[in-house]
Amino acid sequence: MYLAVLTILAGWALLYASVSLVVYGIIVAVGFHLRVVVYEERRLKQQFGSEWEEYASRVPRWIHK
Repeated sequence: MYLAVLTILAGWALLYASVSLVVYGIIVAVGFHLRVVVYEERRLKQQFGSEWEEYASRVPRWIHK
């Protein structure tokens, strides 16, 4: 869902050549990132404990290097 929303915003920004949409997309991306890190990862750690920590240490958050 996160990627779909950001892709749609990027497409609109390109289609309309809108700097405002680019800025809005950046704000939305930061908001998504903060939600994942602050809320979802904390909840997964509470729910799965050491299994989550082991998984999180092996798998990158967003981009695989």
